[in-house]
Amino acid sequence: MKYAIGIDAGIASVGSAVVMLNDVDQPCRIIRLSSRVFEKAENPKDGSSLAAPRREYRGARRRLRRKSFRKQRIKDLIIDKFGVSVEYIDSLYQQKQLTDIYQIRAESLDRLLDKDEFIRLLIHLSQRRGFKSNRKADANDKKSDAGALLSAVNENNEILKEKGYRTIGEMLFKDEKFSDCKRNKAEDYKVTFSRQNYCDEIKCIFESQRGLGNPFATDELEGKYLEIYLSQRAFDEGPGGDSPYGGNLIEKMIGKCTFEKNEPRAVKASYSFEYFNLLCKVNAIKTVNGKTKRGLNEEERQKVISAAFAKNNLTYGGIRKLLGLADDCYFNISYSDDKTAEEIEKKTKFSYLSAYHTFKKAYSSEYDTWSKEKRNSLAYALTVYKNDSKIEAWLRENGFSETEIKIASSLPSFTKTANLSVKAIDKTTPRLIQFHTLKNAVNPPFLGGFLIFGTMAT
Repeated sequence: MKYAIGIDAGIASVGSAVVMLNDVDQPCRIIRLSSRVFEKAENPKDGSSLAAPRREYRGARRRLRRKSFRKQRIKDLIIDKFGVSVEYIDSLYQQKQLTDIYQIRAESLDRLLDKDEFIRLLIHLSQRRGFKSNRKADANDKKSDAGALLSAVNENNEILKEKGYRTIGEMLFKDEKFSDCKRNKAEDYKVTFSRQNYCDEIKCIFESQRGLGNPFATDELEGKYLEIYLSQRAFDEGPGGDSPYGGNLIEKMIGKCTFEKNEPRAVKASYSFEYFNLLCKVNAIKTVNGKTKRGLNEEERQKVISAAFAKNNLTYGGIRKLLGLADDCYFNISYSDDKTAEEIEKKTKFSYLSAYHTFKKAYSSEYDTWSKEKRNSLAYALTVYKNDSKIEAWLRENGFSETEIKIASSLPSFTKTANLSVKAIDKTTPRLIQFHTLKNAVNPPFLGGFLIFGTMAT
C-alpha cells in the first residue's frame, strides 16, 4: 500500500494525516488523522519568547566576561611597558586621597602626568568604550535603543563643537550638564558618546603627553593600547581559532532545501522567494458568493500581481475594488461578527513583497534593471551578515558598485529563510504560474516529494 504523510506544525499545535494513494499517486482514502494542542512557548502577558530572559542573561555574562578579559589585557600591557607589578597597580587605588580621574583626563591635555596618574587614566579609559552600532541603518531607527543612544551621541557632539572642548573628558569635567552625573542611569542615555569620541580622546592624550615629555606615552604603547581597546568580535561571528563554533554563525544555521538536498535554503528577503510566495498567495485567493466558491481567473491573477508590485500596502479592500467584486461576494479570509466586511478587508493586508519595495525605494528605477541573481545577492548579504564591513566586503566581491554598496549600508537587516532553495524555487515558479497550485507545480520537477498540507515555504 502506498501512502503519504502530511504534517502541519504550529507554535501551539501539531496536526498530522496519513492518506492512502491510488495507482496515480492521488489521495483516495484517509487512513488516520490526529492533532496535539499545547501551550505556546511564550510569555502570556506580552507574547515574548520564554527563552528571552535566558538569552539576555547569557548576553550580559558574555559582555562582562569580554570586558574583564579586555581590562586584563590592558593591565598586562601596562605591567610590561611601565615595569610595574599587579600589586603596584592595586596599591594605587588604596590611597586615601586620590585625584578625581575626570580632572586627570582634562588636565592630561596641558600638564605632564606622573606614572601613577597615567596608569590610572589608561585603566579608567579601558572601562569605557562608548556606543558603536553594527549597522548604520539600525542606529538610525529612533524607536530602538540604538536610535536613542545615537540621539544622545549627536546631542553631546553638538555641545563638544559649540563650546570648543578638545575631548569628551574635558567636557565631562568642565561642562555643567555633567556636573551631577557622569554615568548613564536606567533609560537615561544623556552621558553617551561614540566609540570614535573615546578613540579621538585617547589619541589626543597620547599626543599631548608625548609633547610634554612623558617617557611612557610612546607610539608603540598607543598602538598596542588602541588595538586591545578597539578589539571586538563581529555580531555574527563565533569564537576564533579552531573552535567548531567559529565562522559566520548565521550562515552555518541555514538549513538545506526540502527537495534539493545539497542546496542551502533561500533567504526570505530574496526576490526569488518573495515572487514565489506572492504567486502561492495569489493562487490561494478564493471568492465566495453564496454556495459558489472559485479561484481567480488569469486576468484577475495578473491584476493582483501587478498591484502587489505597484504598492506595498495592498489590502483585500484594494483587491475588491481592483477586481470589481459585487457586495455579496467575499474572500476566503476570517470575518468577524463585531466588524463589517469592509472594515476587515481594509485592515487585512496582502503584502508579500516587503523587501522588494524596500530595495526599489532605495535604488529607484535602477533596481528594475538588475538581474534576479543580483537582487538575490543583495537580500542574502543583508540577511546573513550583521555588520556594515562584512556586508560591504561581500557585495564588493559580488560585483556591486561603490554607489550601490553605500546605499546598501543604509538599508535595514533582514531575517529568516524559506524551506526551499533558490534552485528549487526557480524550478517551481514557472510551473506555479502555469498550473496555479503548488502541488501540481512541485511534481514532476521533484518526483518522489511528499504531500504537504498547508502552504510551503512561508
